[in-house]
Amino acid sequence: VPANNVIMRTLCKRPNVKIFTEKLLLLVNRGDDPVSIFKHQPQPPHSVLKILQDVFAAPDTALIFYHTDMMVMIDIIVRQIADLSPGDKVRLGMSHGALPL
Repeated sequence: VPANNVIMRTLCKRPNVKIFTEKLLLLVNRGDDPVSIFKHQPQPPHSVLKILQDVFAAPDTALIFYHTDMMVMIDIIVRQIADLSPGDKVRLGMSHGALPL
């Protein structure tokens, strides 16, 4: 996790990030990447998966989600992976992205 990441530094300082985690779960459920509306070349990594990886990689932010929210997130990710065909590149990317979680 980059030490200069403004979002991660802010998450570490805030005692309650309920709204942030709810919005993050909403984005996970929709399967959308808000950064993908921009046509950057080369394509950046999936921003929602990236922030989740950063959150769970840092000890100060790894526990910001409630237990029930974690269970919901796991169900959403498993459902999204299962809905994709076995050879799908997105499925492979999501599988690799979810493994560190």
